[in-house]
Amino acid sequence: MISTVNYPVLSEGSGTWGHGINGQAMLWHAAYSSTSVSGYATRGFFLLPTNDGLTGTTYEANYNPEHRLFVYVKAGETVYWGFRAGTTAVGQWRVRWFFDADDTSFYPNAKTAAEGMTVVSFSNGMYSYDVGGNTYKQFYAQGVTENYQGRPFSALQAQIGPAQLGNTGGYTAHYFTNTTGVDRAFWVEFTNTSDDYINIGGFHIDFWDITVANASGIVQNGRVYSKFWSISNSRTAPDVTSLTITAPGVADAFAFGPDFGFYIPVDNTFTLDMNDDYFVKRIRVPGGSGGWTNFFANQDGPINTGDYQQNRRSMAGTSSNIQYPLFLNDPDPTIWKTTTPPTASLSIDYREKTAPETGGEAVVDLSISMPGVVDILVDLNDNEVFDEGIDIILSYNFEDPGTFQIIWDGVDASGNELPLGADINFIASVIFFPVHFPIYDFEQSLGIRITNIRPGEVEDNLIYWDDSQLSTAELTTGQTASDPRVNVTGVLGPDHSWHATGDNGFANNRTLNTWAASYYTEVKERGNFFFLTITGNVFTDLNALEDNQVGGTPPTLSPLYATLVNTSNNTVSRVARVGSNGFYGLRKIGNGNYIITLTTDSLAVGTANPEPKLPSDWENTGENLGTGNGHDGIVNGTLSGVNLNGTSIFDANFGIRPIITDLWVTKVVNNEEPEYGTEVIFTIVASNNGYSVAQNVQVLESMPSGYLYLRHTVTGGTYDPDAKIWDIGTLEVGTTLTLTLTARVEEAHGDYINHVMITGTTPDSNLSNNTDDAETTPFRILPVTWLDFSANANEEQIILRWTTAREKGNKYFVLQRSRDEKSWINVNQISGSGTTEQIAQYQSIDSRPFLGSNFYRLAQVNDQGEVSHSKVIGVNFDPELGLSVYPNPFVNQVTVEAKNMEELKLDLIDGEGMNLSLSILERSENHLKLDLQKLPEGMYLIRLSNARKVWTKKLIKR
Repeated sequence: MISTVNYPVLSEGSGTWGHGINGQAMLWHAAYSSTSVSGYATRGFFLLPTNDGLTGTTYEANYNPEHRLFVYVKAGETVYWGFRAGTTAVGQWRVRWFFDADDTSFYPNAKTAAEGMTVVSFSNGMYSYDVGGNTYKQFYAQGVTENYQGRPFSALQAQIGPAQLGNTGGYTAHYFTNTTGVDRAFWVEFTNTSDDYINIGGFHIDFWDITVANASGIVQNGRVYSKFWSISNSRTAPDVTSLTITAPGVADAFAFGPDFGFYIPVDNTFTLDMNDDYFVKRIRVPGGSGGWTNFFANQDGPINTGDYQQNRRSMAGTSSNIQYPLFLNDPDPTIWKTTTPPTASLSIDYREKTAPETGGEAVVDLSISMPGVVDILVDLNDNEVFDEGIDIILSYNFEDPGTFQIIWDGVDASGNELPLGADINFIASVIFFPVHFPIYDFEQSLGIRITNIRPGEVEDNLIYWDDSQLSTAELTTGQTASDPRVNVTGVLGPDHSWHATGDNGFANNRTLNTWAASYYTEVKERGNFFFLTITGNVFTDLNALEDNQVGGTPPTLSPLYATLVNTSNNTVSRVARVGSNGFYGLRKIGNGNYIITLTTDSLAVGTANPEPKLPSDWENTGENLGTGNGHDGIVNGTLSGVNLNGTSIFDANFGIRPIITDLWVTKVVNNEEPEYGTEVIFTIVASNNGYSVAQNVQVLESMPSGYLYLRHTVTGGTYDPDAKIWDIGTLEVGTTLTLTLTARVEEAHGDYINHVMITGTTPDSNLSNNTDDAETTPFRILPVTWLDFSANANEEQIILRWTTAREKGNKYFVLQRSRDEKSWINVNQISGSGTTEQIAQYQSIDSRPFLGSNFYRLAQVNDQGEVSHSKVIGVNFDPELGLSVYPNPFVNQVTVEAKNMEELKLDLIDGEGMNLSLSILERSENHLKLDLQKLPEGMYLIRLSNARKVWTKKLIKR
């Protein structure tokens, strides 16, 4: 579309159009005649008085108040105005303003005082509303007095506007203020000094201005309007009434200027949430020549008594079908508000006719939110204009919003069936709220231009016309008709032109109609009349070809595209998206040999060498042309053998399914209560219970420190005892594999729960059976019953204390120290209590502990030399910090001792690395006791830190 620019002006009047500066456009005060082409019967009652001063006249009986020139004024606003007649023959005359006291609408129609018609009278230099006041009289003929009040002396003065508003170089205007207390429309009438009709055969108003300003003096444009403008141009002088066209097809000095035209608000009557909301259009006729010309606008055309196609055709004679107001500027959007644009979807499809009919047809699917007109050109010679006897025009008027379907039967203007593959240009357009601009007696048009103002972008619209009913037989040299005569598919303006040599030609005494859409949607389809169709379905086929059929339920995978590939060049011919119900349709296809591929990519037509494609977690299960048993031979996402020869194909079907495994792992132990030092056998079973092969399968065997690995066997895959990973790789559907592990039960502080987990890279439908564990509870009959065992570090040594509840044949203890819980060093030997049922307490000092972590255990030796061990405890020895954490392992409470505890930050961290909250039972300068009874069993870290260093200690909760 072509963007346009609005030219700002200071006033509303002849200066808006650039009259006298860039072109000519004058108001025409019609002659007092019911028969003359210049009289009111033809040119309307624009500017004319409501009453002609006579009784029982045809004039008053036919007077139409909708022809009035209105200005809309809000309460408290002031109207500044001035008019200059184009001839001295007018003599003394009056300009009078009126309003309807009983009507605040945009188009008051009162004709008498009894009906509310009220004159705006003049008093003390300002117009007021005193009914019966002194009506101001003034000579408005041309004169030499430049600053005569209420009369712009020149084109520039009229364009600049009222001097009272600070417009330097403007004219001194008359004015009145709306003091009625309500917003309303006023209208203007010209009379003689007796307030009757000015009967001089009509005259021009060449310079004029009507400017509205608010109380702050700010101009309010978009207030001046009429439904029936009577305009004159192509005059060599303002007092000349003969028409002059210097040369046909050329804009001369007397033609309309580039800005001559009108703004038209079209009320959107279908918006339920707003009142008085509008589409706004602008029509311009730059360079046109008309002599006396009438401009109006409506929703139908020159008439409104036929069907919509008859109404919109240009006609001979004049028209009285007025409806919409025409403004000089964009109607004030605070009053004529902007509407919400309508919505429309328009699609064209070709399809094969249903047997026994042959050939193809076109289907237009239409969905509109408002009433609209649809015009379809079936352009069979591809020149984008209607050619009678060749092309087809289909027109429909939908008076309600909704969803509709239009069908063209595939037959040309001569009744012949259009063959498959024939060239065709199919143009379908929908017009919302069509705006028709009939122009009467517009002798020469150099192109009509209609522009969208709002809503949406300011841009030129497509225009339309139908001059088919107008004869061209009378045209002579230099005179031309519109070309083409019928345009219902739209062209960008300026267009719809015709030429004349004077008061003659194609549009002389005719009403030429041009229309546009308040809102517009168009679809063009150029190419070949390919109407064959391939339809099919994509199924989620869980059992694949086990039943030798391609079928199932609609897939959940989206998006999916069926791509038609021409085998002659291996390029994409058509693409169709698969619907949520699994159905797809490839349309507008000609004869040929094809394959169809299924892919998640929307490929462009013409793409070479397309390949089928599914996500990594989906797989193809089969393809078949038809609904019965069988398939096309290879499961690969490509359906072959799709050959068209004048007949459409149905049920080109595909099967797919998600790649689903169900990995299952179990783990059992042959002895759940073994004695320390004995062997146990763990049996791990892995299986795939899904319908898809599982890839990259591994079983993670997390044997804890309570067991010592000895040996293993597997029925498939490999097991790495160091990494504790059983690498299976590919696990076929229904396959079961077994790993047996033999281990010795170790007497250690570690746990005895053996976890196992199975993983794979193929999607798994059920993760709840991917883990298992086997737990043993080792035992030993010990000669000592332990109560506690703790360690406490001070500056130079570690003091170890333990307590027994009973002893049996206990000869002695050996205190042992280790860095890593694997290699142990004997520290001290302490005599036992033999056999006793009493509580016994012991203490031993390690005077040479390791710096950092120290692990301690007690080796208890009985009378027979048998050895048993206590639990392992740990303590951190740091002479600088004096750190001691005990007991370890712990059950409910832990004591932390260190120098200057208040300067240290203490953190408790679980096996997942999470910082846990602390419950402190006791606190002193070098001592903390923590309540940890709510913690689950497992491994934890105590971490102390200051700005220089971090100390950590591993804790075990039993």
